[in-house]
Amino acid sequence: MTIQGKDEPQSAPTQRLVAPLIVYCTGSHPSTVSLPTPAAETPKTLGLDDVLKPSVLRNILPKDRPICVGVIGASHSAILVLRNLLDLSRDSHPQLRVRWFTRHNELKYAKYMDGWILYDNTGLKGLAAEFGRQYLEGDQLARSGAGDVITRVDCSGGAEQERAEFLRELPRCDHVVQAVGFARNGLPEMETDVEFDNTTGGFVDHATGEPVPGLFGAGIAFPERVTDKAGNVEYAVGFFKFMKFLKRVVPSWVGIDQKAANGGM
Repeated sequence: MTIQGKDEPQSAPTQRLVAPLIVYCTGSHPSTVSLPTPAAETPKTLGLDDVLKPSVLRNILPKDRPICVGVIGASHSAILVLRNLLDLSRDSHPQLRVRWFTRHNELKYAKYMDGWILYDNTGLKGLAAEFGRQYLEGDQLARSGAGDVITRVDCSGGAEQERAEFLRELPRCDHVVQAVGFARNGLPEMETDVEFDNTTGGFVDHATGEPVPGLFGAGIAFPERVTDKAGNVEYAVGFFKFMKFLKRVVPSWVGIDQKAANGGM
């Protein structure tokens, strides 16, 4: 298999490496979307990774003047961003205000059922769920006092409604952070166009539909596709979920019978 990194200069020599197995664990990065604002009024983008770290966020934003941060999204990351910003406004940045752009009228929570979890991979859990219920759900935004800092911008109702809200509200923001998901990092260039199989961890040739021998993927860039007892299809993201997936599929990668790998049980 010939592999050349996409970021390498085109004049760089191609190195040919031969191995019985290649596993892509390339990781992912926060996704961004184009925002419908005039170029001169587009707020400065804050990196999601930085805003998720309170110690870093504290040093990014000025303390001595009013400042507004727009937060786009309603997922786990977005709720943690809102939590960090609210905490900051109550501590070192009293002039900080937030505009929260969301398409959802209600937050989505993981629900613990009898022996399984509904919305295990897409619902809010832990600190994000606790913060959502206490400060953001229903009329809690106003009742909790969080509404003094966070203004909810309703982007539901379709693309035109969303665009109108962005055009009206984004110019009022000094900064914006997008918490709208994660995108797979770039892969090395290949001679064959391949697609990942989220059930086996392998790849298939896009043209023929046949498995690509010896090529596999793992981690957040290549999660397992799962279906819960209610029929919801999700992607299993999380360190222990990655390990569970690998424990199931790696024996088949190396040609070991799964039953034998489990001690014949």
